[in-house]
Amino acid sequence: MGKQIFILNSDNGNAGIAKIMSNGKRSVLSIQLDEKTTGRKKCNILSNDKIVEVGTLSRDKTSFELDSSIPVQSVIIGEPDDAIVWSGERPLPAAQKDAPEDVAPPQPDYFTFENFFGGGFDWQRIRGNFVMYDYSIVHHILSGKNIYPAINRAGYYVTGMKKDGDATFIAIAIPLIKGIENPFEGLSVDTYEIKSPKMTFSAVCAGIDKTGEFFCSL
Repeated sequence: MGKQIFILNSDNGNAGIAKIMSNGKRSVLSIQLDEKTTGRKKCNILSNDKIVEVGTLSRDKTSFELDSSIPVQSVIIGEPDDAIVWSGERPLPAAQKDAPEDVAPPQPDYFTFENFFGGGFDWQRIRGNFVMYDYSIVHHILSGKNIYPAINRAGYYVTGMKKDGDATFIAIAIPLIKGIENPFEGLSVDTYEIKSPKMTFSAVCAGIDKTGEFFCSL
């Protein structure tokens, strides 16, 4: 069974999560929103760069069936041109989409510790290769062949945790030393850059819920 997970954002920050569970020819998109964003709202997906409406989200309707052959790039709650909740980059209003490219606001190509995967992580600096969270996926990450040497060179790594509904998210970030390759490269997982005022980190995000443990992507 395949799984995708999307961190949902809003003007007020992290707004919830969206999960897609695939089994055979059908997929199920499940939405978990914070209380402040509940109510009847259109639910859309971005697929092949086109907006597709999949139903109306309400207190009693939080999941939708999808065709597994349709790739999902992002999830959008509300009108596509006036989204209230979205995954990834905020959809541009139609007026901005039609504007000249040079007036469109630039999009960041890296994260900070404050906004990583929607923000809200409680970050800690860990000296050495000590495992803070006793989950199989965390042990798997930290046992990668390039991980210990990278942590040893830097002297530490940074880990963060946040909870959202029934899901727990754990991030691991390792300082990038000049001339050294991405330490997570051998793990076949999506990696992201986090920049602080003095250092750049390579980071991954893992999730744990009642269905199991998994890597997260945006």
